[in-house]
This record gives sequence, structure tokens and C-alpha cells, in this order.
Amino acid sequence: MNPTRRTVVQVLAVGSMGIAGCSDRSSTIEFRLVRANVSASKRERITPIRCANVTPEERELIQTAIESDQYTSGIGSAPPGLERLRERIRDHDSGGVELYLSCDERLYRVGFINGDHVLADPDR
Repeated sequence: MNPTRRTVVQVLAVGSMGIAGCSDRSSTIEFRLVRANVSASKRERITPIRCANVTPEERELIQTAIESDQYTSGIGSAPPGLERLRERIRDHDSGGVELYLSCDERLYRVGFINGDHVLADPDR
């Protein structure tokens, strides 16, 4: 069976869309918050970052991540609030890549990827 010109063009177009949709993660910062449903006993063992302790700039980024599922910025063009939030996440001793944020009495799993470096992963 010989492919027709139309079939070849369609395959190439679909393949190109996949390539065009790829992003270079090494040049972006991705901040995600995922609503966490944890047991009461686990909640007692969690020491989250608290929204009450962050700057207004950080709070604005947190609110954007809650409303839009994530906040993404290019490395080198990140707002100062995102840099402060990155430092806060990096310095928070959570014993691994599982990190929580408490905001308005809700608990969120934190995801923060700085280029190819995962500081916190909400999916683990």
C-alpha cells in the first residue's frame, strides 16, 4: 500500500504540531499548587509554608497558581516574588520533595521546578 501525498502531508503536519508544542523545561520556572486531602493524623505531622508568612508579591503568585493551576515564568525574567518563593521552598526543611503550603485554611501540595531542578513535586 503506497501512502498518498495527502497522507504523508497529514502525518508530517501532526508530527510538527507535537514538536512545536514541546517546551524547553530547562529555561522555565514552574510553580504549581495541588489541593491536598490528607488525614488528620498526617496533617499533624506536616509543617507547611504558611501564606500568612509570605510577602504580598509571593501571595499574588500563590493566588495565581491556585486559580490557574500553575504559574510559569522564564528563567532570568522571573518576578522578585517568585525568586523569594523559590528561596523559601528551597530553605524549608520538609525531608524530601514533598512540601505543603497552607493558605486560607486549605492545604496544597507544592510543585516547584526551576529549569531541570525539581525543588518540590506535588505528584510524589
